[in-house]
Amino acid sequence: MKKLAVAALLAALATLAPNIASAKVSGVLAIGYENTQFDNNNNRFECLYCIENSEDGPNLTAAIAAPLLGDSGPWMIQADGRLQSETEDYGFGYHPHENVGHAAAHIAYRTDTFAVGAFYGIQNDHGSDVQQVGVEGQMYFSNVTLQASAAYGKHDSTCSGCRDDYDAWDVQGSATYYFNNSWSASVNVGYAQFNYTICCTASANTDITTVGLSAEYRIPNTNYSIRGAYTHGEASDTIQDYSSNTYQVSFVIDLGSDSARDRDQHGASLQGAEAFDQHWRLWEASYFID
Repeated sequence: MKKLAVAALLAALATLAPNIASAKVSGVLAIGYENTQFDNNNNRFECLYCIENSEDGPNLTAAIAAPLLGDSGPWMIQADGRLQSETEDYGFGYHPHENVGHAAAHIAYRTDTFAVGAFYGIQNDHGSDVQQVGVEGQMYFSNVTLQASAAYGKHDSTCSGCRDDYDAWDVQGSATYYFNNSWSASVNVGYAQFNYTICCTASANTDITTVGLSAEYRIPNTNYSIRGAYTHGEASDTIQDYSSNTYQVSFVIDLGSDSARDRDQHGASLQGAEAFDQHWRLWEASYFID
């Protein structure tokens, strides 16, 4: 996954390189920490160690965007990636560590009022590489940005054993309001379905619904922001039902954008791959099949 992610980002950067001298290239780098608490109290099966577990750790997110054809034309390209280091705590001395994340390349048609595009990415789901494709769009207003995306990902294992193939799709949308050049707030909703097999032949699935809130403060006269976010998830699974609460805090560095609104409406702000990434991280059933 790491080699594929690096290769994908380098390829995207190579595509952007000829435009750097003449076009407006913008980017964003976020250094953060994430904690997710899973509550399995409504599990359908009795399990001594399945009441609560958590995942937490630091993360690094980066994105770069530029016009596809120099300064002319509405077409733009974006490359983005995320690496999340997770330590899992099951409450009985078992603390496995995983690196999860994604690398993606986007192409979009963007004007002053909207953007529509598509993306291809590689998702690392607890050691398994998942290829994904998706479509996304944005609408721009004076103090508001609306965005939505839909994606599909599939994992085909080379293993001949059972429970080796699974796929997923998701949809999500968000609205961001800009109070001024320093403060902004967002609300988002999402839905994802994961399909897999248990006991070699039996089909199973997980349906996840999410709702979240976030806020960002940009320090005046700087390129630095502080961002906080909360996401609540409700999952209904063939094996178990569970809920989740995710808390995130990030230090954000904007390059080439004057404000959060400028970044969201003119910079590296396409979120389809990042949204799908979070839905993968909230899929607890993956522990039963990896």
